[in-house]
Amino acid sequence: MEGIGTFFLVLTVGMSGDPYVVGIMGGAIVYGSMYLSGAHFNPAVSMALWLQGNLNSLRFLFYSLFQIIGALGAAFMAFWLTGRTFGPAPAPTVGSWQAFILEGLFAYALVMVYLGLPRRDPEQPHPALGLGVALSLSGTNYLIGPFTGAGVNPALGLGTLWVEAVIGNSHLEYLWIYVAGPVAGALLAVLSAGGRKKKPRETEKISHETILS
Repeated sequence: MEGIGTFFLVLTVGMSGDPYVVGIMGGAIVYGSMYLSGAHFNPAVSMALWLQGNLNSLRFLFYSLFQIIGALGAAFMAFWLTGRTFGPAPAPTVGSWQAFILEGLFAYALVMVYLGLPRRDPEQPHPALGLGVALSLSGTNYLIGPFTGAGVNPALGLGTLWVEAVIGNSHLEYLWIYVAGPVAGALLAVLSAGGRKKKPRETEKISHETILS
């Protein structure tokens, strides 16, 4: 589901780009698959959950791989349908480091939706996850879209910029912004959320011991 969900999310960005459409579609996809895969659709989100101990290493690698494949497929599909590419790039008035900071900050906001909502089990996201993601995506695309293209997703950055490079319209010099920025934001989110979390069983055991004592 991670590849399919990322495909539809990135395709929505390529076909529309409207902040509200991206948010609505993103939220809908999350609700449709969050109890199947967790509905990350973003390697930065998967990395954050992996660092917290809510995702094992093998699943993290496979999630990231299929997210990138899904983004590549969506970028090719959008180009085939519209004849144009949509790789993110900083606006002429925005420097590379400014774009990096904006991408990191708003990736932080998105990842905190996943980390901040309480969950009883690592495999069971909070029921409000879809709404939180929808609001975050809409706000991000509205606020920083004109400045950075609102990537905040390494899979989107890799997929769209690689497709642009293949067809001869390369902006690969910006690739580091759209990979390193969201990764930095995810790392900051993990630190803000308290680092690695204890497994539910361990927490439950501690609670019982506290009550009995």
